[in-house]
Amino acid sequence: MNKSNLMDLGLGKSEAEIYLALIRMGKSTSTDLTKETGIHRTYIYDIIEKLKEKGLVSQIKEEGKQFFLSTEPERIKDYLKEKITIADKILPELKKLKKTKAQETSVEVFKGREGIKTLLNDMITEANDYFAFGVMHYFEDERFLSKLYVDQWIMRMSKKNVKEKMILEEGTYISPIKNSEFRYLPKEFLFTSSFIIYGDKVAIFVWEEPLLQILIKNKNIARSYMTQFNTLWKIAKK
Repeated sequence: MNKSNLMDLGLGKSEAEIYLALIRMGKSTSTDLTKETGIHRTYIYDIIEKLKEKGLVSQIKEEGKQFFLSTEPERIKDYLKEKITIADKILPELKKLKKTKAQETSVEVFKGREGIKTLLNDMITEANDYFAFGVMHYFEDERFLSKLYVDQWIMRMSKKNVKEKMILEEGTYISPIKNSEFRYLPKEFLFTSSFIIYGDKVAIFVWEEPLLQILIKNKNIARSYMTQFNTLWKIAKK
């Protein structure tokens, strides 16, 4: 199993490694876990405590030795439900703190793998038809997003019945949502970044380290990018 799937559920890298090791090995000592994962014994106990707080690991003592065990895998769902319950409790207060009058223009900059998911999750929330061009196949590159996350994102967007129009580089492929329309252009017509227009927002994804993402909210800017998209759409091939 790919540990990135567990990381998508909120576990840290070392937590995912320890949890998977316990799933594979069963009852284990800290020494066993160090041999299996390469994580120094000094840090094992701190990681175990975090996993215990999440309800994913238990501890027993036998013949003077401490052993650790993974709880039933279904416990992961309980852990996520608890997070949702906490979010439901704090959302009303967060909404009060947020300014009621939205700014006409805003620019936000994100970074890394989590930044990519933040913008894609915003698209789910907005549920607007979207228009995309540039290097799009990187969205299905597991260096940036896990297959599990991509599959779930496609399913959720399909359920919202939004439509996508996408201009791809010739010879590339990207999995479609339910309502998709693709056209193709030679590489020289497109950019090395990705651009997605939805509603009055433009999301720009830069695929070079440190993986920057820019979200611009402005009707006129979004309209300008749509003009560029429509120009390319007319000359692109089906």
